[in-house]
Amino acid sequence: MSRLDRFLLSEGFIEKGSITNQWVGDRDISDHCPIWLESSNSNWGPKPFKFNNCWLDHPDFIPFVKTTWEQMDICGKKAFIVKEKMKKLKEALKAWNREIFGLMDLNIEKTVKDMNEVEEMLANGDSHPIFINSKELSKNFWEQLHFKESLLQQKSRTKWIKEGDSNTRYFHASIKGRRRRNNVVKIKKGTEWLQGVAAIKSEAIDHYSKLFSEEWLQRPFLQGINFKTLSADDNAFLLEPFAEDEVRETIWSCDGNKSPGPDGFNINFLKACWSIVKSDVLDFLREFHENAHLPKALTSSFLTLIPKKDHPQDFYDYRPICLIGSLYKILSKILANRLKKVLGKIISNCQSAFLPRRQILDGVVVLNEIIDLANKRKDGCLLFKVDFERAYDTVSWRFLERMMIKMGFTEGWLKWMRACIFDSSMSVLINGSPTVDFKVERGLRQGDPLSPFLFLIVAEGLTGLMNRAVHIGKFKGYQINKNLQFQILQFADDTILLGEGTWENVQTIKTVLRSFELVSGIPIGANPRRRETWKPVVDAMSKRLCSWNSHHLSYGGRITLINSVLSSLPLYFFSFFKAPSCILKQLVRIQRNFLWGGGIEDKKLCWVKWDQICRPKDQGGYGHLPTQLFGDVPKPIGNKFSIWWKDIIGTNGGEEVDWFKSNVRACVGNGENIGFWNYKWLGNNTFRELYPSLYVKEENPNVMIAERLGGSGETFLRLWQWSTHLSASEEQQVNELSELLKLSIPMCWKLSNDYGTMKYRLKYWFLDGGCYWKGYPRG
Repeated sequence: MSRLDRFLLSEGFIEKGSITNQWVGDRDISDHCPIWLESSNSNWGPKPFKFNNCWLDHPDFIPFVKTTWEQMDICGKKAFIVKEKMKKLKEALKAWNREIFGLMDLNIEKTVKDMNEVEEMLANGDSHPIFINSKELSKNFWEQLHFKESLLQQKSRTKWIKEGDSNTRYFHASIKGRRRRNNVVKIKKGTEWLQGVAAIKSEAIDHYSKLFSEEWLQRPFLQGINFKTLSADDNAFLLEPFAEDEVRETIWSCDGNKSPGPDGFNINFLKACWSIVKSDVLDFLREFHENAHLPKALTSSFLTLIPKKDHPQDFYDYRPICLIGSLYKILSKILANRLKKVLGKIISNCQSAFLPRRQILDGVVVLNEIIDLANKRKDGCLLFKVDFERAYDTVSWRFLERMMIKMGFTEGWLKWMRACIFDSSMSVLINGSPTVDFKVERGLRQGDPLSPFLFLIVAEGLTGLMNRAVHIGKFKGYQINKNLQFQILQFADDTILLGEGTWENVQTIKTVLRSFELVSGIPIGANPRRRETWKPVVDAMSKRLCSWNSHHLSYGGRITLINSVLSSLPLYFFSFFKAPSCILKQLVRIQRNFLWGGGIEDKKLCWVKWDQICRPKDQGGYGHLPTQLFGDVPKPIGNKFSIWWKDIIGTNGGEEVDWFKSNVRACVGNGENIGFWNYKWLGNNTFRELYPSLYVKEENPNVMIAERLGGSGETFLRLWQWSTHLSASEEQQVNELSELLKLSIPMCWKLSNDYGTMKYRLKYWFLDGGCYWKGYPRG
């Protein structure tokens, strides 16, 4: 695509044309690509009510709210009463906005028209009192402009504007730019693009209901690990009654311009109308303090989608942020303020996030000093950065509750958390319109004031695991001096593990992280069994192939391009993980569609079976390397310095690498890591297969070569260790074996003609049965 292939549009055209997207088409005979502008007037559904800050400046607003609020007569629990009052006030404000406040643009237009008429009459000498009130008209004009400016600033979400910097043109541009960035026109599901209101909303519900659903009914817990606990005084502080001064201070500490939740009211409304709503809000909080119950409407939230990158394609490219209601926000903020005052007593010092008297840069400074110290000492220092996948969204509620019990939180506090966190629902905002709501089963809502502090409790579980590993001698942290060592540094969900540079430490880290993932529900790194893990591989192939126009390539050129793209894929994925069959089928579909008809997503008529395409050229095929065989790439083989060799393959082992084991022979070095009986290190068979009767009588069946071969010639016999007496025939077999041991052949790849290095093309030939090739392919 050329730099000239682009649209230049005025703001007026964009505003009038409802432009939502642009996309690049295929070029034909021109050297430029056609660009299509997409205009959409889709009705995404009703928009929820939102309180406008400009209403606060209207002289009739406060009297209207006071009259409406006091006239309501609602019976029931305090939470129900305040919820219903705000609901009815919302409907009343809609009518007031239409009838009294009016449409600002029409008001401004009418005022300007009246001002022009007055100016014209004054110029004509007409001084009738009805028309000469120019000062009142001018005042009304500037009020309307102020209302409009206030509304535009609120919609633009601009936080840095100060008095004097206000600019309606800038606000308009900010609003339009933000709407274009956040606008969802189509979404990708696998290889299919979904368009339309119903399809996109349905996919949003399906995606996020799965994300926030608990996969395990029962999870294990961290038994035998001790944590710091809260004192009786701390628990008493947490459960103190909600005082009016505390509530008011909490409300005034909140940013009043934050986006509202399902109730539609922001904190600015509560600040301005505090004298009116104070009594009902305090009654609601006192009732919650006593019975720990919240109506569903107060714990529900909107899930707004913030793009994490330019041009997002699927819902994984969006960051879900929860918009909570104003009443719940006050309650959550009060509880969060209390919790953070006591949390520093039970959270380890290695955690530097969110807590009073702990600096964000503490962990960074400490880590930097450790690296400098290791460089000066020339020590082997292990640094391991832990990447949590959607940490907040996947927290197990059961694990959080158990951690709070372990840390000494009382049942009163636990009841509050069950009401606030463990009983909630949400709906997804798609282009400003909410979907139907769904129940949440796990996760901490980003946007809830309690969430950061509750996550610190969850993260303390990982700290406890690391400290326990150090205590029992399974992990050695990095020693600063004889009294100080570090093994973990944390900033919320960002974690660095530190220790001595040993493979034992690496294996312990693997065990600890997998254990933490199991108990907490938070995925760590990539799971090769999930489609999301392989998304970069699929995207890489799609991007490479879609950047070429197959209409300009012959079939031979397309095959060459497909093989080139396939060989440039991230082979590390396939080297360490077995690809799921659905991913392999998706990769084949992309290649097949590109080969037979242009687009990677357009299904075309296939003239030849794909199996025939994958045959060698001398067998009538196209010489394409079969993608399915990527799923059978063997795990790497190492030595005593490789954690793969003993700790992973040795544990996971099994049928999937049997074919590989049967086609390698061991290269003998010092013999300390190669099994004497079970490895093909001399010839094409193991000694276990050649001498089964001797293997049965071997004292140690897993003995290494170095333990049996301590010399040469006659000294071999002195190193045998038999569990029972050998027969005459078995003695003869020992003599034959001793003669064989005088030979020495290194480890090699059996399928190679010269028994050399393993090559993947030979692997393809072997896994494919060798039925299409004549002899060994050339390496």
